[in-house]
Amino acid sequence: MESEQWFFIGTGLTIYIPDGSTDYTWNAQTRGKEASDDNLSWDYWSLEPNLAIRYLNNGWNITMNNIFDFNRENTTSDYRSGNTYYLDMTVAKKVTPEWTLGVISNWTKQVTDAKISGQRISAVPGIYSEGRRVEHVLLGLMVSYQYHSVTFTGDSF
Repeated sequence: MESEQWFFIGTGLTIYIPDGSTDYTWNAQTRGKEASDDNLSWDYWSLEPNLAIRYLNNGWNITMNNIFDFNRENTTSDYRSGNTYYLDMTVAKKVTPEWTLGVISNWTKQVTDAKISGQRISAVPGIYSEGRRVEHVLLGLMVSYQYHSVTFTGDSF
């Protein structure tokens, strides 16, 4: 029996808006306002387009999701986070009608510098690089169990 192959392409755009609930503290060293660590949102706009591609064949699920963050400046603190690219990937195989096993991964790379008042943030050796640029690769395992119409998934990085 031949299996069917399916390709899916999806796109989207997430818009993060400043909701006015950001709390700030004064940093005497930088002589500026900084967003407190306990905020649920940030006080700047961010646009996040994405493009996802999925291939399904004979119990295999191979998915790539490309995401790009375009961040605007926080006008209260004059801080602008760098624009960042994310690639999420999944390679999974349905091994029984209920169980799926797979590998998940993420590559994150900040492609522009973070800035305060238009100036690139200086490096702090051992903590972060010039412009606070972030880059990392994560790899983990995924297991999924389907019970009727409900799916339970667990993963680890």
